[in-house]
Amino acid sequence: MKIISFLVALCVGLSTSLFSPNHIHDPGTAENSIKGAWEYVNPETGEKVVALVGNSYSMATVYSGEPAKFIGTMGGPYTAKDGVHTQEFEFHTLDSTLIGKEISWGFQIEGNTLTTTDPETGETTAYQRVDSGNETDMVGVWRISGRERGGKMSEMKWGPRKTLKMITGTRFQWTAFNPETKQFRGTGGGTYSLEDGTYTENIEFFSRDNSRVGASLEFQAKISGKVWDHSGLSSKGTPIREIWKNVD
Repeated sequence: MKIISFLVALCVGLSTSLFSPNHIHDPGTAENSIKGAWEYVNPETGEKVVALVGNSYSMATVYSGEPAKFIGTMGGPYTAKDGVHTQEFEFHTLDSTLIGKEISWGFQIEGNTLTTTDPETGETTAYQRVDSGNETDMVGVWRISGRERGGKMSEMKWGPRKTLKMITGTRFQWTAFNPETKQFRGTGGGTYSLEDGTYTENIEFFSRDNSRVGASLEFQAKISGKVWDHSGLSSKGTPIREIWKNVD
């Protein structure tokens, strides 16, 4: 399917034999780093694919623009060596049978363009770099570790269930899931800004309720090393204060 061609190429698998060795770039080199945010917009349907890639974790989501509609998301840890990207899936709403599995693929980066090839059809599609993932102190993959209840901060013990928030230079995505049970609880994302300690999220997709797309949520953010103190009002308008830890 054209709407998920990037997801298939980026997160489902791409045989490295589709590229000659001279065209495969090592994602560890600065000029060809895959780290950051990438997007593709289907000119016929307006559907958008956004991939966020960190140091060792990636997420990719496809959603429509007008009207807003969440279509699917997937992600998990990855490694990159000698021009080969190996992806492990911790969540995958389009094919849950891939959760827990690893698939390797190759790719080509030239300037700010990432070209992938559909492993089934051989069709190539070009995706544009949105950011390099290095613009703010918030960049990383954050896991919730504490939540205030009744005026007291309670530490959350980490188990198989995860709530992660991935931040690149300009984009964010949160995802809640359990890789052991393959249960997906929800995701949302879009663009963000950080100015004078005020962190603002602009929602572009939300799996639980499309009507919230277009909303902007403003929070206070205090970053101290790998700890993020996050407070404000939730999308439902209730006060929240959370502690997140950078795990990437």
